[in-house]
Amino acid sequence: SLGNERKISRHEYLSINLLKSGLHEYSYSLGKRREGYGTDDSTYGDAVLSALHRYGVHDRLTVGYMAGLTSIKENIGLMGSYIFRGYGVTDLALLASKDSDTGESGYASTAKQTYHGRKYRLWGLLKTYTKGYSISSSTETIEDKLVLGAGTGFIVNSIGSITASFYSTRKHEEEDTTIMSISLSKGLTRRLNFMVRLSRQEGATDENAVYSSISYRFMDDMSALATHEDSGGSTRDTLQVEKALPQGEGYGYRLAYQKERMDSGESSSSIAPDVRYNGKYGTYQASYINTRHSDGESTSDYSAGLAGSVVFIGNRVGLTRPIGDSFALVTVGMLEGIPVEVNHIFAGKTNSKGYLIAPSMNSFVDNQIRIDSRGLPINYSVDEFQHFVSPPYRSGTIVAFETVKFQGFTGVLQVETEAGLEPVEFVNAKMAYGEKVIRIIVGTGGEFYFENALPGTYGVELVHNGIEYSFELVVPESDEAFVELRTIVINKKAVSDEEPQETPDKTDTQEEESGQEPLMGNE
Repeated sequence: SLGNERKISRHEYLSINLLKSGLHEYSYSLGKRREGYGTDDSTYGDAVLSALHRYGVHDRLTVGYMAGLTSIKENIGLMGSYIFRGYGVTDLALLASKDSDTGESGYASTAKQTYHGRKYRLWGLLKTYTKGYSISSSTETIEDKLVLGAGTGFIVNSIGSITASFYSTRKHEEEDTTIMSISLSKGLTRRLNFMVRLSRQEGATDENAVYSSISYRFMDDMSALATHEDSGGSTRDTLQVEKALPQGEGYGYRLAYQKERMDSGESSSSIAPDVRYNGKYGTYQASYINTRHSDGESTSDYSAGLAGSVVFIGNRVGLTRPIGDSFALVTVGMLEGIPVEVNHIFAGKTNSKGYLIAPSMNSFVDNQIRIDSRGLPINYSVDEFQHFVSPPYRSGTIVAFETVKFQGFTGVLQVETEAGLEPVEFVNAKMAYGEKVIRIIVGTGGEFYFENALPGTYGVELVHNGIEYSFELVVPESDEAFVELRTIVINKKAVSDEEPQETPDKTDTQEEESGQEPLMGNE
């Protein structure tokens, strides 16, 4: 105001790789090293213990360590990440290894600088390895000696997104290699995209490669893709139609046709359908591939499999689909068939016990868990239809939606008098309901109404014509929104001791013949 102006400028830089001050991220795992992955899935090697722990010392500084241990190999390393305001993130790591079987030990180091701007990004990488360095999850030593890398990416509105990268690798014994690439990606329409990549590799063999693709998205989960690749005199053309497998329950498929021509003049063609299904308790897959060669030979391969997870949470043991990060147990009272969404994606419906295991949660970010109100029975309500949770890595979270069942009860209340039965009208009765009291409204003709009481037998008190009555009322079990109770007759035994009242005796047989339900009171 009054013509004064003040400008404040401050550089800030955000990164998802760093942790908030005081926050821990850790993972400790024990298993066996899988060997022959993809060819012999039943082969396992030595037991492996791995550990990763990171801690946010400051919002701009995260430190940690990593370790791996087998019966013959040991790995340990320190790492850290720091944000330089306005200049990006620096990642540093120093690691060591020892192989007791060969007696070799080694060291490795990594330094990486990354900057992401609004329309461009830059990165640089330096890795060093001494001879004999190895990692516990592999049976081989690393042959790299020095790795230098750099890259950039930027957007030109009229052209598209352009990325370029450079890697130079020096080996301990093998020949050094250099790889350079540049690519262009352009959205031609909202559904049509084009991409081309040029690359060159120099080393033991020099090779140029061209890769291009064009894709079209029919719907959110269905697309077609055509690719062409020319590398070292060999070409490969692929046509593929795919329906993406949903994160929740549902199916997906892929049908691919491929034509390949070798620089030797040989050629082959193959067709490969693949079907997958995400069920409530696992993921199921079946695939087939048939390949025909130019010499007339034909081969076929079949495969089928299933995968899943066993979880224990909230005193429940459950089966679900494979868990890649974190999971949640979503409860909706005891209601079955309630649709649940995780981050706007259908995850499944609650089972007969009112819960669903959602295996696709993302750690350290807000996940939206939402139930579809249209799936609730008409006589149920919930306070909230969505929750936001941010789970730790490899963890389980209970997300409870508290339900309230609406159920109304009506009937007719009568009392025995010397003149016979007469309706109890215009009184407020009190029903003891645990530590609470439910008020029963009694109106014209003795008609009464109350709501939301669980099945059971409850004591009721009321005052009619100056006389106090005490009797028991039975709430039956029912799924109906409105339950019609039989006529309730308060007999003379329901009168309290303070107000004795003489009435003609009436046998239980007479009460039953009258078609009314006698309710015995407490003396």
